[in-house]
Amino acid sequence: MLLTRRDLYVFVAAMIAYLVVALIGQLLLPAFASIIAIGGGVALSMLLQLRLFRSILLHLAEAQRSQKRQRKFDNRRIDALFSLYATLGKLNHPLPPMIGWAITPYFAALLAALILEHHPSVVLETGSGVSTLIIGYCLRKTGGRLISLENNERFFTQTQHSLEAHGLQDIVTVLYTPLKPISIQGKTWQWYDISALSDLPKINFLLVDGPYGTLQKHSRYPAVPLLSQWLDTSPVIILDDYSRVEEQEIGEMWLRILKDFHAEQFDTEHGTLVLTHMAQPA
Repeated sequence: MLLTRRDLYVFVAAMIAYLVVALIGQLLLPAFASIIAIGGGVALSMLLQLRLFRSILLHLAEAQRSQKRQRKFDNRRIDALFSLYATLGKLNHPLPPMIGWAITPYFAALLAALILEHHPSVVLETGSGVSTLIIGYCLRKTGGRLISLENNERFFTQTQHSLEAHGLQDIVTVLYTPLKPISIQGKTWQWYDISALSDLPKINFLLVDGPYGTLQKHSRYPAVPLLSQWLDTSPVIILDDYSRVEEQEIGEMWLRILKDFHAEQFDTEHGTLVLTHMAQPA
């Protein structure tokens, strides 16, 4: 809508003023009443056209700003994709589209860079998908293994098929772990069934991208307190979707559990928090 509520108020006020002037002209100067009415009508028409022109200019300016933001966003995604594919090298199969629930290109490029920087021997991620493939390809370069927890049976099957297509089954293990009630300090959470992790070696890289945020308040908080017994002394911990308020609160809650950790926020599409032990370079 080009006309704002304020424009409508101005229009109503101008109409009232025009009627008042026309009425006064008819009563006091009847000989000039028609001239006054025509002049007032012309003035009112000009006022409305000026208001409409101003409103059009404001909408055009906002549209240009929106297009500029979108171009900047698209350019970042394209740059991130080029960086990602250059980092991964030759792929055995095309990667799935990074849209919808999948991780975004900028986050994918950051994830690959962190894997190659820290050379983890054991990576654990909550949730599976494109990130599973990217981590698998990076670990093929650096050595190491990935365990992925997936509570959705359809996504679990899709990830298994993707791993076969990409030839990463020897590096990645995806576990179907339905959500179950788990108690932490007297509070019950729905979280992955971790009974299958009893023989898990020490984790030195943890990616938390599940379960979905609307499942419960602070849905991803249980990752650190429940997996702490398997965490290495100086792991790298990544929390996706950090632009959301609850994820920011989760980061603060984790830092109260983890001692001597450095927090760094990355401006990816949905925001990313990376926690590293202060003994490591931040």
